[in-house]
Amino acid sequence: MSTVGVRASHERLAGIQYARAFAALAVMLSHAVGDVASHGGSDLTAFFNIGAAGVDLFFIISGFVMVHSSAHLFGQPGSRRVFLGRRLLRVVPLYWLATTGYLLLLMARGNWHGLDASGLAASLVFWPVRNQMGSMLPTYGIGWTLNYEMFFYVCFAVALGFRLQRGLWLIVASLCAFVLCGRLIDLPGALRFWAHPVLLDFIFGLLLGMFYRHKGRLPRAAAILAIMAGLVALIVVARANIGFSPDDPEHAAWRWLFWGLPCAAVFAGLTLKRGPAASPHRLLGFLGDASYALYLVHPIVIILLRSTLPSLVAAFSGDVRAASLVQLMLITASTVIGAALIHLAVEKPILRLGRRSPPQVGSAA
Repeated sequence: MSTVGVRASHERLAGIQYARAFAALAVMLSHAVGDVASHGGSDLTAFFNIGAAGVDLFFIISGFVMVHSSAHLFGQPGSRRVFLGRRLLRVVPLYWLATTGYLLLLMARGNWHGLDASGLAASLVFWPVRNQMGSMLPTYGIGWTLNYEMFFYVCFAVALGFRLQRGLWLIVASLCAFVLCGRLIDLPGALRFWAHPVLLDFIFGLLLGMFYRHKGRLPRAAAILAIMAGLVALIVVARANIGFSPDDPEHAAWRWLFWGLPCAAVFAGLTLKRGPAASPHRLLGFLGDASYALYLVHPIVIILLRSTLPSLVAAFSGDVRAASLVQLMLITASTVIGAALIHLAVEKPILRLGRRSPPQVGSAA
């Protein structure tokens, strides 16, 4: 029995890093604007409500990256264990840390009495359950996206038992069938949650990853056109005040069309442009690396800074709009700094630990 160490692709595509940074910042701004508006600030949601589509962009990126970084695992003995181990190391420690921070914040503010122990346990293992408010959101609400990520990872791991092309098309067909089943049948509990049409975003990413792997590239003009078309579509959707709740599958049936497809167009333009792969801009590349930390920490920062808004309104002599804009800048700066520190002090050492003893995929001698 010979073993070959698993190596993820070291090709750092600038487009992926830019998309990660944009997605994390967009989601953060969307939540920050909503929080400011609901606590006495100006309602700027008309300008930033489309930021929630950053989640769709994250899912598209995830589908693409799985093809880009794990294609060599298909059909290899032990590949499922290796893949899931790598994904768990990437996702779980930081999510548990963020959830702990959120719980400590609630306890410090005396808002922890409504917490449900069973709901918390389910949240920590990425199992969606209905909470005391009737919602399927986890204890740390931002983690709803990770419930979909983990579901996708399990599906991807199952497909690793097949050869590359067959496995990838199996995932695409299975996810499409599952979403369709969710539209036609009243599935129970967690299955109903997972059958959300937002799963189609992962398929967009998979298809783009397959296209990229087959040397599919876009001429520069086509790449720019794709980015512009996607952004214009998102702006039109934002101006039409079309939004989708993560906890409302009926309302969100067309999320893939209004948010997913435009995000896929933007991502395609960023990553499939013809020409040599370029290294990302240093700052944007770092923000891309820290995007997961930024995504997880921003709700805590928003809560911590909530009390500064009244002081800002007073400082600006009652100019609520100016105070709201400064509050958004303060939230953004604090979130970026906090995420950078967490990425450097916590996330990178954890990932480095995993690379120090890389798991092995066996191949029959």
